[in-house]
Amino acid sequence: MGISLQRSTMWCVKSAVRRLTGPGIARQRSGQSTGHITRLMEEAKVHQQLTRIELPRPNFEMLLKGNKARFTVCVEGNIGSGKSTLLNHFSKFNDVEAFQEPVQKWQDVRGNNLLALMYEDPMRWAHTFQAYVQMTMVEQHLHPCSTPVKLLERSLYSGRYCFVENLYRSGKMTNAEYTVYCEWFKIITQNLDVGVDLIVYLQTDPEVLHTRIKERARSEEQAIPFQYLSDLHTLHEEWLMGPSSSLPAPVLVLDANDTLPNMYKKFEEHTSEILSGKLTVCEEQQDTYKTASPSPVEIVN
Repeated sequence: MGISLQRSTMWCVKSAVRRLTGPGIARQRSGQSTGHITRLMEEAKVHQQLTRIELPRPNFEMLLKGNKARFTVCVEGNIGSGKSTLLNHFSKFNDVEAFQEPVQKWQDVRGNNLLALMYEDPMRWAHTFQAYVQMTMVEQHLHPCSTPVKLLERSLYSGRYCFVENLYRSGKMTNAEYTVYCEWFKIITQNLDVGVDLIVYLQTDPEVLHTRIKERARSEEQAIPFQYLSDLHTLHEEWLMGPSSSLPAPVLVLDANDTLPNMYKKFEEHTSEILSGKLTVCEEQQDTYKTASPSPVEIVN
């Protein structure tokens, strides 16, 4: 009886794996040993799916696809919205690898501080700086990740739709420079694996941002005018909250005007949403699996 039950369970697990991965991957893995399937049972807890208990998708995909599988999250927001705070909080999780914006690279390009030059003379340096930022962000997107969750501070997409767009609209980037940048962006996004699975938008009022920037007193930021923050806020809203066709992933919106203790509470409350997609069992058929589909934009106050 015990052997019969074990065989039945193994058959259910193999069937679930075939349905989740599709026939191509199923055939590719058909020759794998029983020990591997047993490990899937133990580590991915596939049997829990059969009892309608939710399972984080990245952990299961990591077992099926190896280190190439990941759930990629971009943390977006204006200057001073709390992106580094969120990344530092979640980087303590074993299943998360966090990638901060490579600001140090921007400050020392073979002795040249492109960030400072851009702030000092944006008409001259905006395109040069943003071209280099785009290159370093490609490196962030493509950087190997051995954990189920990859957390990025900003992305190629906010560079294009917020910062470069702002420079172009304000006349600090010429039409020729803007066109060249956008052509490179199109080539990159169409030909490289730079996709993301979720955007976390830390929505913050410009007035709050301006106060925070003054309080933290970073040298390069002290000359940032309020209007610049306001313009960037407008562009973030247009991109992430408007009827945009340029969104690469669903958006989770967190009201980031709150105090730091309250923001940590929000991080805790939305850990499962921020760190993973989920596999859920369809109501009609217990043996049919689907990826939970979050609404394009979910707002959290």
